[in-house]
Amino acid sequence: LKYINYSLVLFAIVFLIYEFYRTRFSSKKPKFRTHAQLDLIAFLTATYILTSTIRLDIISLNQQKLPPFTENFYDSLVREQIDFLSDGIKKNEIVFDNSKESIFQLLKLLDNAQESYEAINTYTESWKKEINDLSQASIAAVEKGIKVSRCFILKNNYFEGELEEQFKEMKKEEEGGIEVFYIEENDIGKMPFFRDNNLRSMALVDSKILATDTSPRGASGGVTSITIIWKKSKVINNPFKQIMKYEKKFDSNIFLDIAEEYIQIN
Repeated sequence: LKYINYSLVLFAIVFLIYEFYRTRFSSKKPKFRTHAQLDLIAFLTATYILTSTIRLDIISLNQQKLPPFTENFYDSLVREQIDFLSDGIKKNEIVFDNSKESIFQLLKLLDNAQESYEAINTYTESWKKEINDLSQASIAAVEKGIKVSRCFILKNNYFEGELEEQFKEMKKEEEGGIEVFYIEENDIGKMPFFRDNNLRSMALVDSKILATDTSPRGASGGVTSITIIWKKSKVINNPFKQIMKYEKKFDSNIFLDIAEEYIQIN
């Protein structure tokens, strides 16, 4: 822009000189009443353009003297989060790859459920640790009138004390109003969905949102990564209707006897 202004200044000066000689030596009658008026207009025009150009140079010089802009680290984090969420919105799918954020998202889904929250969980002893908040939030959702159901896996083998911890969680949730079921591990392979997909903990919210635990750790561990999908064509391919065919109602009075017999057989 400043180079354009310098060109205009040069043009104005040339114009001023040209008009000066033309009005004095030309035989044609000038458009202005006096030579002084024309000279004054040309002079003011050149002065205005030159002043504007100098001002732009001063502003540019001052900007060069300023220290380089340092983006606030939190501002940078927010921008990254906005880009991350915007990309997820475009895909109708988003992946959270750390434990705290994954649990937080599950808690948000529970808290914002309008009708139902169905889950199948592979977790066993981790209920007393990092995912205890998920258990409490499930009970709180029931108190708000949300239908919450959770299906646990009756495994073929358990580590020492693992079955007892799972039983305690199942009983606690049942007492909290959650519909508690279990499915035998041998029945998992009978379902078409799990013949094509690995067994993962999953949650279906209002039949519209599917959250899948994509943690790389063992099946009984806590949540470290979660994928949330809300595209209808993908959500509809969830396994919960298949699970209903094989799941059994939990009864705290007989579950441990059933489990011990099942484990002995397998």
